[in-house]
Amino acid sequence: MEHRDYHICGLRVRSLLPLAGLVPWPDDGSAPDVLILTGPVAEAGSESDRYFSLDPDGACRLDVPGLARFLVRGGREVIVDSRLSLDAPDLAVFLLGSVFGFLCYQRAWLPLRASSVAMDGAAVAFAGLSGAGKSTLAAKLVELGYPLVADEVTVVRFQGDGPAVLPSFPRQTLWADAIQALELKPGRAVRSIEGFQRFEHCASRFTTDPLPLAAICHLEAGTGTPLDLLTPLRGLEAVNRMRAATYRLAAGRKIAGGDEHLMVSAAKLAAAVPQFQLRRPTDFKDFPEFARRLVNRLGQMS
Repeated sequence: MEHRDYHICGLRVRSLLPLAGLVPWPDDGSAPDVLILTGPVAEAGSESDRYFSLDPDGACRLDVPGLARFLVRGGREVIVDSRLSLDAPDLAVFLLGSVFGFLCYQRAWLPLRASSVAMDGAAVAFAGLSGAGKSTLAAKLVELGYPLVADEVTVVRFQGDGPAVLPSFPRQTLWADAIQALELKPGRAVRSIEGFQRFEHCASRFTTDPLPLAAICHLEAGTGTPLDLLTPLRGLEAVNRMRAATYRLAAGRKIAGGDEHLMVSAAKLAAAVPQFQLRRPTDFKDFPEFARRLVNRLGQMS
């Protein structure tokens, strides 16, 4: 079976599954860092927490009924047991979301439930739960000239000069009303685990270079004038928001062997990177003007 090599978070990912909207890895002769293979994956045992379970050897399993089972081992290997065609867009939603998040935890990287864009040589992340508007805001900012860094899952690695964001891929998934509000051409239809309709979209601007993380904005629905779009978060409140923004936190605790490592990571990130509450409009139709106001506000703060 033919494989393809992709560039994800600086890793050479060799996949037997075709993954639309990803950056190809150039044929430079280097060995792959991660393998995505196909094969049988046994059902999780009784310790399974809804869809996720952890084997005694640290391997992770994700079981999505009617779609696929995934096995993630050692931060280097993913086995996919699919009930669908290997090029089905629904398969990529989980492979590039939850599954890749588990792989990041196995590599001791911190995945955040956030989308991020590049601004003035640094990354700005927009965190929030599903439906908060992370991808919609990022898509509009791309349209305004700011390259996408990551969508839905923003991966942070701590290094000597501070936390950096590892760019993932230009592929996004957007709700139907966001596609309409931003006047974008929809790609293939995909679904979330709740069954709601989304569509693939490939960002027109994307960066593959790791960037320092300049700010984290936690999205909340609300109203505000240009001067109160952003409210600084400090101290324990910032740490708690950082914890809430950690991707698949319950699974991350299990993979990390407890809560201490993730608590320390959240505290380090809250201390190193400015955090803000960002009030967004409740109607997607207002996002274009909201994005312009946000760019102006961030420019005033830099």
